[in-house]
Amino acid sequence: MEKLGEYIEVPKVEPKDKMSAEEILADLESKLYKHLWENLPEEEKKALLKKYAQFKQDKTALSFMIKGELRKKFGLGVFSLFVEER
Repeated sequence: MEKLGEYIEVPKVEPKDKMSAEEILADLESKLYKHLWENLPEEEKKALLKKYAQFKQDKTALSFMIKGELRKKFGLGVFSLFVEER
């Protein structure tokens, strides 16, 4: 959550259970990646889109690949209660 706060406003919410916490994380993750993409220099956007051009017809796969690149670029982890990072 602290890392998220470096990029986007993180609302103060108290999840009712693990599933609602996971939904909140997913929503924040979506907002974060949208923010990072929108603020990425155009030349970097073009380079990523070119790198993953084979996925342009599959928006889900393309989004997944770009999120992975943004995660590496900004040193972000996985935003999930159910995924353990190595």
